[in-house]
Amino acid sequence: MTISFLEEIAEVFDSSQDHFLIHSGVYGNHRSLIETSFPGKSPVVDASPSSPVQSFATNTEPSLSPENQTPPGDEIPRPSSSEQAKPPTPRPFCIAADVPRLQLSELQAACEDFSNIIGSFSDGNIYKGTLSTGAEIAVVSVAAGSRADWSTAMESQLLQKMHKLSKVDHKNFLNVIGYCRENEPFNRMLVFEYAPNGSLSEHLHSQHTEPLDWPTRLRITMGIAYCLEHMHNLNPPILHTNLDSSSVYLSEDNAAKVSDFSVINSISPSKEGSSNKNLLEPSLLDPHTNVFNFGAVVFEIISGKFPDSDSLFLEPKPARDLVDPTLKTFQEDVVERLLEVVRQCMNPYSAQRPTMKEVVVKLKEITGIEADAAMPRLSPRWWTELEIIST
Repeated sequence: MTISFLEEIAEVFDSSQDHFLIHSGVYGNHRSLIETSFPGKSPVVDASPSSPVQSFATNTEPSLSPENQTPPGDEIPRPSSSEQAKPPTPRPFCIAADVPRLQLSELQAACEDFSNIIGSFSDGNIYKGTLSTGAEIAVVSVAAGSRADWSTAMESQLLQKMHKLSKVDHKNFLNVIGYCRENEPFNRMLVFEYAPNGSLSEHLHSQHTEPLDWPTRLRITMGIAYCLEHMHNLNPPILHTNLDSSSVYLSEDNAAKVSDFSVINSISPSKEGSSNKNLLEPSLLDPHTNVFNFGAVVFEIISGKFPDSDSLFLEPKPARDLVDPTLKTFQEDVVERLLEVVRQCMNPYSAQRPTMKEVVVKLKEITGIEADAAMPRLSPRWWTELEIIST
């Protein structure tokens, strides 16, 4: 009896098939994946999860050594026809080995029974949580409700996105530090670092937040730039799906923490009511789009307003007329040079826009801010992650 590849994948993602335990350990900045050994097998150490295809390809029966082979004449018990028809249970591939797995009960306790909602999007909420050590986390609910509304393809997509986010690993990025995957009750959640000072958008547009001074705005600009450059330089590159001022959060010392919660929005049950649940198609992205969006954010940081194409291209205004009126002091020559970079980033012809590497070179010449100076001075990531792993 044969089963389809899709049925095999479904078995791989079935949590009831968990035949092994994954332990993640942090030693400084190094993480190791240790698979609990089976009887007769030695532990395996690996640095990254295998794909389902690789798992099936390597899931072969162990060969018998000569001394263990059945002597001639001895009969080997044959399985019944029903046993022969039953395919071997595939060994599940390692799920997000580089991201610790948490229990729903742990997150429920940390987030006060999920009552502390700090944000929301089309198909989920963002909660603030506090671990037993006092470390604060942000918990994004990707899906809850019925397992029937969650397809195998969606499960695969979520794990791929989680794995991709974990690879960014930059201090100016709101890093993913854990996940929750339970079927009873059904829940899929991602755990991120928490940035206590709210979003950049709030500081630029809300009357209830303290305005950011000029040096802080320059530091935030450089933090975003260094983070995007890092993401684009990865192999393969990782692109931000929807960069704007609302996706940039601020650390305790007002350093930029770029988030990408919007990747979750591409994972959602179909609204058609069809029995065939499909993934929502993610928007087409390329590095030029990220550069354009970065230019728009920088204009917003300078002016406190959303970009105005007339002010930038058709009838350029003097720098002093574009600067946020809440700024008490600023450097007009620096503003002029920054606006020139903004115009290059927002060039209507995408092929003529600079790369993020080129943008960083120009901005560093203008601001003199090195990468280390743009990073948060106190990053909670590693000790938060240690607490998660040790529980």
